[in-house]
Amino acid sequence: MQRAPRIQPPAPEAYTERMQQAATLTKRGRDGQMQKHYAAMMANPYFLERWLRMSGTVVGKNRLSDREKMMVVMHLAWCMRCSYAWVQRQGEKDPATYIPSLHTKPQDHLTRDELHKLTMPAKKALWPKQDSALLLAVEQTFEAGGISSKTWSDLSEFLDEGKLYDLVMLLGFYLMTMSMLNSLGVANYEGDPVAPWPRIDNGAPA
Repeated sequence: MQRAPRIQPPAPEAYTERMQQAATLTKRGRDGQMQKHYAAMMANPYFLERWLRMSGTVVGKNRLSDREKMMVVMHLAWCMRCSYAWVQRQGEKDPATYIPSLHTKPQDHLTRDELHKLTMPAKKALWPKQDSALLLAVEQTFEAGGISSKTWSDLSEFLDEGKLYDLVMLLGFYLMTMSMLNSLGVANYEGDPVAPWPRIDNGAPA
């Protein structure tokens, strides 16, 4: 049985006028209801509206390649043990069920072996230098609050300043989003696979 979210989203019949306006900007999930990450943010429709705008810019206008963005998001989901982000990125064919602005599946850009390697520290997974630098940037931002000088130098060998900026903004956006998903207890759908890591007490359902 799935756990209830820590903050129960308001029922549609209880929406204020502002909530109704915000709801028109969201998409529906496979169960026909508002996608769960949107519903979780409906407690403050002003935040939801601005989050959607930020998503469209930071993610939708990001100059990293689709593969690079996918590696960053999936590895960060592992670092943060964000089961909703990890599972919802993978299983569905309908782009409307995806976390916004990344409307492709990891399998479109990464092999099964690469997906598995995203669930281990970058230095242990034997990635090529370019991929390793990208994943170390994820880990260092998560663990230390920023990217080390050595990793920044390695990244600069294949990313120009515009893409480096976009990487930093992408990491900041998903750190915020995944911590919200975890702490509010946003659950996957019934029948979804379990994330490939032991459950920890960070709010995220299994």
